[in-house]
Amino acid sequence: MVRAGTDEVDEPWLLTWLPDSTQDPSYPGFTISPESVDFPTSNGIGGVLEWAARQTWTRRAAGEDVEEAPAPAEATSLGVPADEFATFSEKVHMDFGWFFAATKEPDGSFSWAVMSRDGYQVKSGVADTWDDARLAAIEDLYPPSGEE
Repeated sequence: MVRAGTDEVDEPWLLTWLPDSTQDPSYPGFTISPESVDFPTSNGIGGVLEWAARQTWTRRAAGEDVEEAPAPAEATSLGVPADEFATFSEKVHMDFGWFFAATKEPDGSFSWAVMSRDGYQVKSGVADTWDDARLAAIEDLYPPSGEE
């Protein structure tokens, strides 16, 4: 997940890696910025994604035989218990058919999003704590229906 930096509200670029597998050494995920790990932002989000695709942690997740694929030493861990993240993500997916993502912000808060299978953002926000992010994500969230 990539957030492009903005000068208007002084938000830095952030790249958050949320591996699918609980067996991944960096599960439930981590966040890096260009200040902590020198990744390129001059080519926009596409350039950041191309850079990320070349890293060992993404190549391992894609099934490539990579011996070690730890998070960069400078990465900020998501900082939530892996079992809680797995249980909550699975609940959002199983109950609603959607995906949950979170980013730990530089100030310790959490940006979060619930996304549809085709990548549309259903709901998003920022919460002070992990518990607040989980509650906000499911508050007033209803599964899709066939009604028009």
